[in-house]
Amino acid sequence: MRRVSLDDVLQLAAVLRAASGQRARYRRMIAVFKSAARDDAALKAGHRARSDGTVAGVCRRVEAVPACGLDDPHYCACLATVLRFLARRGGAAGLHPLN
Repeated sequence: MRRVSLDDVLQLAAVLRAASGQRARYRRMIAVFKSAARDDAALKAGHRARSDGTVAGVCRRVEAVPACGLDDPHYCACLATVLRFLARRGGAAGLHPLN
């Protein structure tokens, strides 16, 4: 999977807004990371993929990502969830977030 960018984090947090509950958000986040990894591997192997191999690409494919702002407490909670996950997994440093 490609390095996780700020755009990936912001897009993923917006997608997670639709999930109800922390467990549902976590499951959805893992599914997006796995899909991005699969798409990136397919592209590197010269095959077609459903996205460009980035987390943001998967988010755009899954659903229309709504515009969110930091004045939305639910969006901020989702953003914090993504950042905590990446901090624990080393994803913010460019490591694979699912290792």
